[in-house]
Amino acid sequence: MPPSALTDSTAFSLVDGEMDAILRALRTIGTRRNALTPTCRIPPEILAEIFLFYQQQTASSSPLECPSGGIGSSGSGGGVGDAAGGGGPPRPTLKDTALRWVPGVAHVCRHWRAVALAHPRLWSNVTLRLGREWALRMLALSKSAPISVTLADPDPCEASMLLDPWGLPPGLSALPWSSPPWSWSSSLSPGGAAARAAQQLDPVDVLAQHLFHIQELDLAACSCTILPWVRLLETAAPLLEVLWLRVYPHRPGTRHDVPVPLPHNFLFTHPRLRRLIVDGAHLASWTVSPAPPLTALTLLNVCAPDPRKTSSIAESAELVQPPPLDKFLDCLAHMPALVTVALSHCLPLLARGYSPRTVSLLHLRTLSIHDRVDRCRQVLDALDVPPMTTIKVTCWSVCPPSEHDYLRVLPSLSAHLCQRPPPTPPPSLSSSSQNANNKTSAAQSNSNSSNSGSGSDGPHALSLSLESIDGRTELVLAAWRNFVPPTLTEDHEQYFGPRGAPDVRLVCEWDASDDDLELERRALRRACAGVPLDELRAVSVCAEAAVWNTRDWYDTFVGSVEITHVAALESPGESVFDALKPPSAPSPISTSTSTSTSTTSEINHNSSSDDNNDNQGSSGSSSSNSETDARRPPTPPPLFPELVSLTLAGVNFVRASEGAWQTLLSALTARQASPSCVTILDRVELRGCTVADCMADGLNEFAAVVVWDSVTDPDNWMHVPREVGGEGEDADADADGDEDGDEDEEVVDD
Repeated sequence: MPPSALTDSTAFSLVDGEMDAILRALRTIGTRRNALTPTCRIPPEILAEIFLFYQQQTASSSPLECPSGGIGSSGSGGGVGDAAGGGGPPRPTLKDTALRWVPGVAHVCRHWRAVALAHPRLWSNVTLRLGREWALRMLALSKSAPISVTLADPDPCEASMLLDPWGLPPGLSALPWSSPPWSWSSSLSPGGAAARAAQQLDPVDVLAQHLFHIQELDLAACSCTILPWVRLLETAAPLLEVLWLRVYPHRPGTRHDVPVPLPHNFLFTHPRLRRLIVDGAHLASWTVSPAPPLTALTLLNVCAPDPRKTSSIAESAELVQPPPLDKFLDCLAHMPALVTVALSHCLPLLARGYSPRTVSLLHLRTLSIHDRVDRCRQVLDALDVPPMTTIKVTCWSVCPPSEHDYLRVLPSLSAHLCQRPPPTPPPSLSSSSQNANNKTSAAQSNSNSSNSGSGSDGPHALSLSLESIDGRTELVLAAWRNFVPPTLTEDHEQYFGPRGAPDVRLVCEWDASDDDLELERRALRRACAGVPLDELRAVSVCAEAAVWNTRDWYDTFVGSVEITHVAALESPGESVFDALKPPSAPSPISTSTSTSTSTTSEINHNSSSDDNNDNQGSSGSSSSNSETDARRPPTPPPLFPELVSLTLAGVNFVRASEGAWQTLLSALTARQASPSCVTILDRVELRGCTVADCMADGLNEFAAVVVWDSVTDPDNWMHVPREVGGEGEDADADADGDEDGDEDEEVVDD
């Protein structure tokens, strides 16, 4: 048929068919050509491993930019499928999901895409954010390979939503913060939440059909939604290694929080568990005996609901069911590989009788417990942990709370701090050199033991903090077994205490409605008395309202002669000035009676010695001096004789006619002239203090390094830090009333 006899549409169809045939032929030729390249001649097994490595690299790096259509939208066949339909909200991308590696693999050539689709491990991290079709496709491609699944409520409960956080538009606060930005517009639209829920998979169906090959499972929802999901865990998951269960509470006054317990058979039906994190739920049973020990479990984190925040006693008993002590210890004994243990509001009930049983956790590195003070003490005494284990205790008590409660826990923490870490074995050497090194190490150990004077070492750094929060007083005690002094470079920066996490941390709280300052002072003193202080090198005391006076400083730390770094924060900052002054030599005991008696005894002594010794003058004078020295009381030792760094925060040097400033200058001057202070102060820091510019400059006479944040009045939000040099310093000097500018020198001379 001649072309003139065809209609336009028919002619276009014929030409388009010829073009499609040519394109298919070109793609076939391109496929044959790609098969000759070195990258396509790599065996599929090795190529799949390369893809896995690339997947891991992209998971830890920044997200990859990808066309919004995803795989399959470029027109080439063999894609996974479209991500979303035609209309509605913007189509999701892969950059915010675990599939950000797909464009670099599946969009290269047909061979790479076929290898990727045929390898189940590449699709093991199931992504549910891209809709139902993506999730079903990934579950099908993963086949029976171990998978990781994160399930959240597609239609969250209104009672568990935040009410307009940070002023966000209505509806936006209801979204989980892990949701991608593209889903916000759909939830803000009419019926957006319901449409989004319809696009997601039902978590119950996912768990029921794929629990047998789930390796890592993350469940997050409110208590009324997540309970059916948790009940499905009664079925054994033979490959489950990681479980992260998060139960979001309802807002107060909306709905009752349903208790969410893990099934009774959970621990002994999942033998491959490596990490167990439970937040907002609790274990219904701590029984592990029917199954072999959980030798792979390294992380146990169980945070049950706080019974103090429940509305009634019945609700509190329903939410938290602590196990007996024997079952609790049996459970930990079946977990010998534990490295991190964090237990909150789920510690065992206090046993009626004393139990000498202990459980050794040889690999434990971090122990964190939060519960009533009697239960915390019971657990600390029942666990045998290595000396290098970091212990964090947060305790509270009932009927009624008191500042004496933490004294029950301090003995156990002090005993842990005094344990010596095991010595590191020396490297393997020859027999002769090894014997010589053994003798040298033995001699050093003997000398160290003789110098220490005791068989245990105490902490080298201590931090005490006392503050009132919501009508309750909170005391925080932190201790470090080792202290590394700051370097010369770090001396010019602000000092916030020892680096690293403390080896022991104790947080105790009690009712502070009466605002008894004497009670808070006693709490600080008793906390210091419960910790060995002989080996301290650094100390920090912070209190807002407690009266920590000069006598408290001296009586508490006078025996800690090796302290080099002191940080006095808030109220204790002003009281430390008088304590830093070296005590003056006390005068001898001189009364009229004692003087006459001593004179008579001296005369008798001299007369008797005149008959027996020709050198009576020298002997009489020496005996008189010795008796005078004997009557003189010994000079008290100074506080912090080896002080090197002094940090002051929140001190007002201007009020009360600069009384605090004059006291500090007097103390520093006396320390420089005292031979009992064996070191010279190297560093002084003023942080958040009310101080004049000339005061900060005057500290250069006593310390080589003065660190100041240039804040003269921290209560004035309009304060502008001074400029170094210029007319500002002269004006400040004139404002002090010192015309010649040498007021600081006069104070030093005095």
